[in-house]
Amino acid sequence: MIASRCIAPVVAALFAFGACTAEQDLGHRPKNGERDGGPDANDGGGPGPMDGGDGSRDSGTDAKSDGRAPDGSPDASAPPSGKWTERAPMPTKRRALAAAFGANGKLYAMGGIASEVAGPLNTVEVYDPGADSWGTAPPLPTPRYALTAALGSDGRIYAIGGQADENTGTAPSTVVEAYAPGEGWVRAPSLPEGRIHAAAVAGKDGKIYVMGGQNPSRTNLATVVWYQPGAAAWTELSSPMTAPRTHLAATVGSDGTIYVAGGFGNNERLRSMESFAPSAAGAGWSTLPGLLAPRDSHILAAAGDGCLHAAGGDRGGSGSPLQSDSHEIFDPAKKQWRAGRAMPYGANTMGAATGPDGKVYIVGGGTWLATGGAWNELLVLDPLVP
Repeated sequence: MIASRCIAPVVAALFAFGACTAEQDLGHRPKNGERDGGPDANDGGGPGPMDGGDGSRDSGTDAKSDGRAPDGSPDASAPPSGKWTERAPMPTKRRALAAAFGANGKLYAMGGIASEVAGPLNTVEVYDPGADSWGTAPPLPTPRYALTAALGSDGRIYAIGGQADENTGTAPSTVVEAYAPGEGWVRAPSLPEGRIHAAAVAGKDGKIYVMGGQNPSRTNLATVVWYQPGAAAWTELSSPMTAPRTHLAATVGSDGTIYVAGGFGNNERLRSMESFAPSAAGAGWSTLPGLLAPRDSHILAAAGDGCLHAAGGDRGGSGSPLQSDSHEIFDPAKKQWRAGRAMPYGANTMGAATGPDGKVYIVGGGTWLATGGAWNELLVLDPLVP
């Protein structure tokens, strides 16, 4: 067991955002363009075949979401919003990485994979938003890709699960390692079973929740496990999600509600969304209006506008997964999705986290292409400035 360090007020302050608002000014959209992503590895746990394209980014071929109410009608009252900005690129190109903000306000990018030959990475790089610059941190003791991460209530970043070795076909990992500046990495209690392509969030109740993913049998999971920093073991939540899903995305709303959306279920890419309120006695998962379009390997983040933002990932279409550049915005009060301004390019398996400034930081990612696809760009979404 690792020693407990309670700094919950500091952690909670990073995510104290208000109600969802709609920005009306369309403003600027960054320029599209193709980029050479370098070599890529299909991770073997993906939801579909490689798309066989030319390695360029899908920037503009995606059908844009038009903003729909729960009954399917367009939501014309809120035009696309949000401004995307490219910041200093991460030093190491990689996809299927994990990202989390530390209690020090810096973004940590952990693990991932750059190529099938090289195998999983133990690289940890740190971004300082104020200086727009990257540095390094001690590497992961266990190299992994397809892992997930969250900032615990003890101020440590937890790197959870993933795949330890693509080339030898090892099972999804149960490994959990925790990091704090000045302390380095320490081993935390292992997951009850290995998971890859799961989603983790830090609940406002101080617990870390890990949802879905795939187990060593490559079964897509609906189960949820949680960990209270300082405890001796993980506990399985009595209420599983309503549907199994891997390559999903998750976030926590301003009221503490946990949301999951999209992913890959039993042989289908998902639109569905559901939520869980840890503070409600006997609460289970509740279904909500689904995404405007099915997607997996995307991001979902609660931002400073109080809304939830889904972006990127793989979309369906003509037998092959294609990287989406679309961006959707969910209003938790209205329980309604609308279109956001598209990303400057399509990508999947990115690392993403919301900063203390309320902006969404998306790093790395790529495509499923064998001919290219591990990237190092850092995109920042400001939901309030067009």
